[in-house]
Amino acid sequence: MRGLALKALYMVPVALTVTLVTFLLLNLLPGDVTALMLGDDAPKEAIAQTRAALHLDDPVLIRYGRWLWAALGGDLGRSYITGQVVWEALGDRLKMSFQLMAMGQAIALILALPTGILAGYRAGRAIDKVLTTAAFGIISLPIFVKSMLLMVVFAVVLRWLPSTGYVEFGDDPWGSMRSLILPAFAIGLAEWPALMRVLRSDIIATLQEDFILLARSKGLSPTYVLFRHTLRPSCISLVTIIGLQVAGLLNGVLVVEVIFALPGVGRLLYESVIARDLFMVQGAVTLFAVLYVTINLAIDSLYVLIDPRVRK
Repeated sequence: MRGLALKALYMVPVALTVTLVTFLLLNLLPGDVTALMLGDDAPKEAIAQTRAALHLDDPVLIRYGRWLWAALGGDLGRSYITGQVVWEALGDRLKMSFQLMAMGQAIALILALPTGILAGYRAGRAIDKVLTTAAFGIISLPIFVKSMLLMVVFAVVLRWLPSTGYVEFGDDPWGSMRSLILPAFAIGLAEWPALMRVLRSDIIATLQEDFILLARSKGLSPTYVLFRHTLRPSCISLVTIIGLQVAGLLNGVLVVEVIFALPGVGRLLYESVIARDLFMVQGAVTLFAVLYVTINLAIDSLYVLIDPRVRK
């Protein structure tokens, strides 16, 4: 528990650093947000008044400190462009993004567990070489290429699934799942190779341990030894990779939501960057940073459940 508390403390400066760097980078973007708000033909006096009202002429560190103080109180500000409260905009889109990330990670695990176990148990044989080659081939393709290929094959050619759009889960649960299958599969395919390779390597290593030789010497069946004695200690690295892949999931959500026209946080972030909507971008990045450190902390706490030796 003490170790988890220390890691939680370490993650606070990580999140603060992300928000500071993001705020500084946003202020380096070309253009004037007031021109976007008022139009290019707006009088200079109106632009100056608007900048003064929004405190845009203040030093950047003072503006960051003002934003951070408000954010610690739960206020991420309002959109410069739409006037919408940032928390409300993020909350409206967060549900869909969570559903997409959960489905993508579930697909990655569904693919990785059987293929990783099979490749590790049959290491060096034909099935291992086929799976390893397939993993290298898939990981070499950018996620937007995977998304386009899936869209062309299953939405355009076969017409099995919709290519774009989203249906609310509460309105039509099956329609909601269908609208997210292709984007979730694109994310799952992007995450699968790393999970499969890590599980394969750990299973190969675990099968060489003395306690596995002892279990085999007792006459236990190979299947029992594999699933009862080998799989559990081989999953620690897998859990670690899942935690590290949170950043990849967030990046994948951003790309996939834009390609499949999904109304999630990733697409909101993309549109806000294009529109130079500073507070909306800052709020979305802050949300992603908090999600990243929180999920990684939760992953660390799972180690004890998987392998009690970690407590020592």
